[in-house]
Amino acid sequence: MDKKTDMDELAEYYDNTDTSELMADAVLETDTVRLSDVWVTTSLRLPQPVLSEVRKAAKRRGGKVTASDVMREWIEAGLAAEHEYADKMVSLAAVRSALLGVLGKSAEPQPITPPHRHASPRKKVSKKAGQAAAKAALRKV
Repeated sequence: MDKKTDMDELAEYYDNTDTSELMADAVLETDTVRLSDVWVTTSLRLPQPVLSEVRKAAKRRGGKVTASDVMREWIEAGLAAEHEYADKMVSLAAVRSALLGVLGKSAEPQPITPPHRHASPRKKVSKKAGQAAAKAALRKV
């Protein structure tokens, strides 16, 4: 003998009941929904090694932490830092280029766009220009 669950009862009710009359009188209450409560799904293209590292970070946290949880946390932290330090922020690419210039290493840019898209070419910077850029970036901080 099968025991009916609440879900079975609900399924049977909605399978056999015409609710169109109830829906016709329904009113969407848009003023009760706060934008901060609405979650939106988006797509993010990442290089495979980056996604692998994000997944490893989630796994290290254990429990039911997902890669999406980790990325969301990092994005929120980045936004908070940007707002807090907006007048002192320097892009990571600028810092990397300046430091490589000071160290006298080639500052070959790493592609940040998917392979099928073409990034605009970047001009090469001399060691002296790189050192000047590093000093300028450090003065801003």
